[in-house]
Amino acid sequence: MVDISSLKNQITSLLAAELQAEDGYNADLLAGKVELAIRDVMGRREYGNSHYTDGKILEELSTRYFTTITNLARYDYNQSGAEGQKNHSENSVSRTWYDRNKLLSDVHAFVKIL
Repeated sequence: MVDISSLKNQITSLLAAELQAEDGYNADLLAGKVELAIRDVMGRREYGNSHYTDGKILEELSTRYFTTITNLARYDYNQSGAEGQKNHSENSVSRTWYDRNKLLSDVHAFVKIL
């Protein structure tokens, strides 16, 4: 299993610097969202179907998918408490969320050719 702890810490620190000034900031929630974002990208890549070593997987996650993972974790964190909503209006404030899957549009699975 790939050790994602260093990548998780790096992205969590980056996002914490951005988000910690907000009311209701929750470091544990953010760390969880980062880990889930990493695992989501790993799952979509289907590394088990590849010849990649653990080192190569971590390198790819840390370079090619760093921004995707960061954006996905930020999206999930910011939507906490409003999961499943496409839009929300309250006290003349209106929010509309875009489709989460669009954040993953650059993540493609490995395939085997028989």
